[in-house]
Amino acid sequence: MSLGRDPNYSISTWIYDPLRNVFELRRPKRVAPWHGEIAAAYDGKRRYVLFFGGEYPKSDKLWAYSVDQDTWVDLSPPTGVRPTAGGGYGISYDSANDVVIIFGPSGLWIYDYASKSWTQPTTTVSPQTGRSVHGKLKYDVKRNVTFLAYGSSAYLVEVWAYRYKKSPHTKATGGAVTDPKPESVIPAVPTATSRMPPAPP
Repeated sequence: MSLGRDPNYSISTWIYDPLRNVFELRRPKRVAPWHGEIAAAYDGKRRYVLFFGGEYPKSDKLWAYSVDQDTWVDLSPPTGVRPTAGGGYGISYDSANDVVIIFGPSGLWIYDYASKSWTQPTTTVSPQTGRSVHGKLKYDVKRNVTFLAYGSSAYLVEVWAYRYKKSPHTKATGGAVTDPKPESVIPAVPTATSRMPPAPP
């Protein structure tokens, strides 16, 4: 699935069919605004393609393209706290807890479908945040863990593991563990680091 601009600089929505190896242009009645540097993930439960944030102009919106209904849905809550607008985020869908997880310049955030709201969990340890994060998130269904790989301002590639679990009050707490266990509330731990070559001058 792709969101882009056509030659007339209007928004266009495309679906890729891997069986036929072709792109298909969709014409939904409602479309999401175009932004650069957006984060994207797939929600298999709802068959949503999720988009968050972006630059040019900056956005703090969470949008979903419904493959079945062929329309764009604005999931952003009208009020309440939310991540800082902009690009450089990573995004993933946690199917075990039915939440959307993002990490980027403003840290770690959780979007809960049930409450239609954002929360920022507190963890005992956390990856570095900042404008140069540009993290990539991937949810591991088997381990019920979201993995984050990102480059920090020191040109390091860091890999972190994070497990989310709601408390009875739906607030998030955190703790560091060496090997995340199913009963852990929200562990966030570094699993590996390696150095990248410096950026070109």
